[in-house]
Amino acid sequence: MKRIKISVFYLFAFMALVMVGCSDDDNVNKKTDGEIEDLIIGTWKITASEGYEISYMGTDKEKKDEWSENYTEDFTFLEFDVDGIGIEYSEGEGSYEDPFTWTVKNKQVILKDKYGDRYVYDIIELTSTKLVVEDKEDEDFYNKITHVKVK
Repeated sequence: MKRIKISVFYLFAFMALVMVGCSDDDNVNKKTDGEIEDLIIGTWKITASEGYEISYMGTDKEKKDEWSENYTEDFTFLEFDVDGIGIEYSEGEGSYEDPFTWTVKNKQVILKDKYGDRYVYDIIELTSTKLVVEDKEDEDFYNKITHVKVK
């Protein structure tokens, strides 16, 4: 009987862990564009990037460059303000500041730079502290970018 009680206890403890581990807080599909805008406002630091780019050299020769980087210095930041204005800036060697405007539509964040170029990123994860986006220009380019919120 004692063995059954212990087994039942462990079963309930395991179920509690499973239930806690299955949070929908980062499920972007369940968030409205307004909720996404509220969460995205602030300053985000890019911490990782992974992806590939395929380039063609001559006829039918392709070269696939892949990367997977974790950034530990010379960080790039994206600052999203309430009014739809933002700035991308870098600290360290080669520092810069580039303004942009931004909107959220259909689970995508859309940035427009000072030259009028438009960049569309699919939001695949968003919490109050983490933002993960995908940049899929075409079948020859893919980039998954991870950010953490710093303010």
